[in-house]
Amino acid sequence: MKSPFLIRSGATWIAVLVTAVVWTAIVALLASIERQAVQGTRHDLANLARLFDEHVSRLVRSTDVAMVAMRRTLEGDAAGFRLEAWLAQNAGLIEDLPQIGVIDARGILVATSVGPLPARIDLSDREHFRVHAEAGGADRLFVSKPVLGRASGKYTIQLTRPYRDKDGRFQFDGLDSMLAYNLSVREAGIGTGYAYNVAAGDNSDIFISSSLIPVNGRLVCPSGSLPASFTIQGFDATAQYRYAMVTEQFSSKDGTFTIMVSKAGEWIFTATAQGFYQSEERSITVAETGGEVELPLTEGARLNGRVLSTGNNEPLPNINITLHWPAGIQDKDAQKSKASSRNASTSFGESSGEIMMSGFGGRYSTSSSSKTNGGQAAYASTDSLGRFSFDSLEPGTYTLRAVVGQKTIEEGITLGTGETKHDVFVDIGAILAITVTAQSNEPILQPRVSLSVLNDQGEPQSGIGVSQLDSAPGRLRYAGIEPGKYRVTVQAEGYAPAYQDVTLAAGDNPLAFTLEQGCFVRGIVTMSDGSAIPQQMYVRVTDPNAPPQGRNGSNQNIVGINGTEGRFNLGPLSPGVKTIEVVSYQYSRSDPNDPYRSRFKTTLTLVAGDNLCDMSVEPGCLLTITVFDEAGNVIRNAIDVRPLDMNTAAMYSGSCRGPGQPAVIEVLDAGRYSVTANGGGSNLLASTIEVYAHQGINDISVTLFAGNCVRITQVMDNSQAKAAGLQVGDLIVTYNGQNVTSINDLSTFRKQVPDNQPASVVVDRNGAILTFDIKGGYIGVNGESARR
Repeated sequence: MKSPFLIRSGATWIAVLVTAVVWTAIVALLASIERQAVQGTRHDLANLARLFDEHVSRLVRSTDVAMVAMRRTLEGDAAGFRLEAWLAQNAGLIEDLPQIGVIDARGILVATSVGPLPARIDLSDREHFRVHAEAGGADRLFVSKPVLGRASGKYTIQLTRPYRDKDGRFQFDGLDSMLAYNLSVREAGIGTGYAYNVAAGDNSDIFISSSLIPVNGRLVCPSGSLPASFTIQGFDATAQYRYAMVTEQFSSKDGTFTIMVSKAGEWIFTATAQGFYQSEERSITVAETGGEVELPLTEGARLNGRVLSTGNNEPLPNINITLHWPAGIQDKDAQKSKASSRNASTSFGESSGEIMMSGFGGRYSTSSSSKTNGGQAAYASTDSLGRFSFDSLEPGTYTLRAVVGQKTIEEGITLGTGETKHDVFVDIGAILAITVTAQSNEPILQPRVSLSVLNDQGEPQSGIGVSQLDSAPGRLRYAGIEPGKYRVTVQAEGYAPAYQDVTLAAGDNPLAFTLEQGCFVRGIVTMSDGSAIPQQMYVRVTDPNAPPQGRNGSNQNIVGINGTEGRFNLGPLSPGVKTIEVVSYQYSRSDPNDPYRSRFKTTLTLVAGDNLCDMSVEPGCLLTITVFDEAGNVIRNAIDVRPLDMNTAAMYSGSCRGPGQPAVIEVLDAGRYSVTANGGGSNLLASTIEVYAHQGINDISVTLFAGNCVRITQVMDNSQAKAAGLQVGDLIVTYNGQNVTSINDLSTFRKQVPDNQPASVVVDRNGAILTFDIKGGYIGVNGESARR
């Protein structure tokens, strides 16, 4: 019979509870110090303090010796360990200890030297347990603060050391005794194991089998210098799309590593490391027993620089930098070049070119790389001192591009191994310095600024991009603006928007805004017949006296309506007379350039704060569309409605508003429409029906059916499917005897068969049932769910 306190667990902790003796000794010494102080100077208090320190230190050391001795016995024979026997054999070690015990991995005191436990004592919340449970198995002695002991009921000091069960034992508690469970374990670098249908309370061993295959590799560098840390990625060379199947980071002085892959076959491996680039990818064939790969790394180029204004050498922060490399430099999918943006709160060492990022502990922040027409590009952004950095580049000639608002600078630059310093100078054109305050002269903290070019008639055209150099409460500064005429619009939460038409010249252009408290329009929209609010119905506010604003020259504000309650909320707006409308987003034959149809219109004089406006709308042709599955359950799906009798490509969209609720879509013109209910990502197939919409409510239902096969839409060249004779339009019915109802089914089933094992595909080709013999793994088809 197993020891009652020896827990089958991945981690069992020894807890030595030093209670009365330690605390009593401390109290006695303190009382002695007090008596000596009262009696006079018979002893020096400093000597008493040293005596106190030596006594406590000796007690802690002797306690730790006892704990280490108990742990050594446990490690030697955990299954046969008996606390009573150990105490008898080690009486000399514990003569000064009032209590020594064992806490299991759950935090339960399971054994103690003071005798049988009267009740379950849970210590999982105590610091002397948690400090080890949360330390990942680190071996250290912990001495607690005085706490009230749950076993003794007295204040005690706890000393603890961890013990990790090396026998691979485990235990689950709190399981339902009426149920059975499936167990699984995965040990990194070893493999996986499973135990199925294990009844609660049973003992079950799990044997780990190496389902993962080891690939041993090493990095080589012509210079002999290797990175201290690096990342290895493995790609399935036979996969249709390239993505990393396994990624792992390593720290290895000699550049060796072992990475585990999921299957045998063709694999591509890449290595990335700061300061290095991979000159070529390596493709190897991994056998069932493993494989070996050697990955070449070459010391790379590093580019550090600043972006400065040509006028006064002012550093330009928050500037986007792009480094383009030509197609002649090898594919950077393998190189994974890094770009870094400097952090504002960093220190810069000119000798080493290093910037340590505050709050991160890493040296660089990695940016993305992407393909361009001429090759690829890496991206960075300057810090508050205008600095940027690119790392791990292949030496060669690149194009460096800096974008400051409307200004773009391109330069060719040749990089060699090691660091290259290069500053970029930009003519930043007009600078817009804006101050934004409230009517109380208080700065507004987070204003939003937009610029639009004005045409010769003073009308705003498209907006422009600008670069923000710096900001402070109520102050913003933008650069990279071509001199000319602009409309500057400022908005802020709770304030009415404001704009100014200005002519900006090269250099500084100060501009001040004072924002008024905003006006808000709130209310409820109802249909006059009590029907539900249709989707794609909105409230629009227009200022008839204001010039057009915004990217599209619109002086309108539009907001949606809550479909269940009809509520709306518009603002902040400027005070004054406004036109309030309820509009529907619909095709209009009378005005095809205006997508909105006015349904109700009124005027309202707005004042700061809330302005109430309730409106009632006459209904048009309401389509209430309910979607069912083949079992008759109401389901929630997206719905599209298209007119059939009108010369337009307009489409009205909506969706069921909730479980069991129909979609409500309004069309103003009576006539024929097609209604399409989409599958919504499920295995249900889309269905389209034709309806005639008349004035008032039109109740419509659509039933969707599940797919029972997959229609092939594409057959890949040089694939199993192509070689076997599968064709576009074939309906895949089964794969290896399993029914296929979706492309996900097909993907799942084919992964269950090893690449070198036989498999079969049954298809329906124009009513004829055909069987094709293939191998497991990648088939080489795309498809969609269908119904035979």
